[in-house]
Formats: sequence, structure tokens, C-alpha cells
Amino acid sequence: MSSSKRFAGKVILVTGASSGIGEFVAKELALDGAHVILAARRLEKLQAIQHTIEAGHGLASTVALDVLDFESVRRVLQEIVATHGRLDGAFNNAGGAGQSGTLLELETAEFKRIFELNFYGTYHCMKAELEIMTQQKFGSIAAQVNNLSMFAKLIMPLQAAYCASKHALLALQNSAAAEAAASGVRVNSVSPGFCRPSESLDGYLQQHPDVESTLASPLVHPSGAIVHASDVYASVALLLDGKTSGAMTGADLPVTGGHGIPLLSLG
Repeated sequence: MSSSKRFAGKVILVTGASSGIGEFVAKELALDGAHVILAARRLEKLQAIQHTIEAGHGLASTVALDVLDFESVRRVLQEIVATHGRLDGAFNNAGGAGQSGTLLELETAEFKRIFELNFYGTYHCMKAELEIMTQQKFGSIAAQVNNLSMFAKLIMPLQAAYCASKHALLALQNSAAAEAAASGVRVNSVSPGFCRPSESLDGYLQQHPDVESTLASPLVHPSGAIVHASDVYASVALLLDGKTSGAMTGADLPVTGGHGIPLLSLG
């Protein structure tokens, strides 16, 4: 790898790397010189992505990771450091949605499942990463609040559990940022809006083709388009790179194309 590349010599973990934003970000990090640790439950998909990265002369390794099992997460992180000698950054991307419904309609078990995946899954990763990074005295965690994570600050009808888990995750990130700052570790987040590539979004739009024109409306997306994963990567890379983000910690960068900005319609 050329030393001129942005993340040359850096070891960066990407969770939820088997598809969507996670896969895109992992590939871009490798192009920018990082040794990317691809983590997800499906090893076979990760291995295919690893081969693609290596075919382009990038560096990648794969690890099976269940973010719901903290001891497993801790063990995997320790093995990464034992193998590579360090952990420079992490992009905590694993997460997901769940069943739609009002607070009264949603079963308690489903509410807890969504919280386990979105909140506790990221909490487990952040805790294990911080154990390592605070001892190293360096590192940067870009803890993504996942697809549609503008709902860490907004509310979406029929998604009480999802929105609550994202709001809680943003508070966790800010607490972690304050606690880790003295050790030289920065903790930030990106909050994507509707974003492609996304299997769930594409599937929904195939079933409801009329919605796509609505999403592209300037009243919904002032930019006139749904966000692409390349837009998300630009923010993730900024946060992971200490040269460009400096003392930024506890920051949340909205990557929404303007979606969520209150607009007054005079039409």
C-alpha cells in the first residue's frame, strides 16, 4: 500500500460489513489504504467481499461476529489486536429495523429484540473497543446509528422501538465521548437518512414505486435525491481520520440530503 493513502497502516473494524453501507464503507476504507477487518455473522459473504478487496490489491480480514454476545465481541476484538498489534478505528454499523406498529400494538418481546440489536449490539462493540483504545491511548470510533438513523433525533410513525433505540444510542455515544476524551480516543457518529445501496429500501420502493418520486421531492429531500453510501463514507472517513477531524468528539453528522430540516411550504 502506498504511504500516501489516507489510512495506510491503519487497522479498522467494520461491523455489519456483509451488505449495504457496511460493505461499501469497508471497500472504500481498503481503497484508502486501511487493513479492514470485515465483521458480521455471515462469513461466506464476508469472504467474497474480502476476495474483491484483495483483487484490487487491498488488505482485508474476516471475523464472524455476533454483536449480541458481549464476551464473544470482546474475545474477537482481543484476537484482532493479538494478530495486528493495534486497533486504530471502528465503524459500528451492525443494526436493523423490526416490525412496525404503535406502542400498544408492538409485542414487548419484539420491542426488546429491536433494542438488543440496535442499542446493546453497538454498546457491546463500543465497550470492547474502548477497553482496547483507552489502553493504547489512541483510536477513533465512528459509531454509526445505522440506516435511517436520522431517527436518532426524529420520530417516525409506527417505529417507537426503532426510534427509541436510536435516541438511546446517541446518548450512549455522547457519554462515551466524554469519558474517553482524556485517553485520546474520539467517539463520533454519522446519521444517514434514506440511503442506497439498501436491500430493504430498494425492496420497499419496488413494492411502492410511487414513493420514490415523493422521496426525491425538494420538500422531502432538499438536495433532490436519496443519499448514496458514498456520501456516508465521506463523513465516516472524516471522523476516522484524526488529521481532518482533529478534536471532534461527541459529534453526530447528519447525512440526509437535507431530509429532516423543517421547511415552510408557501405553495
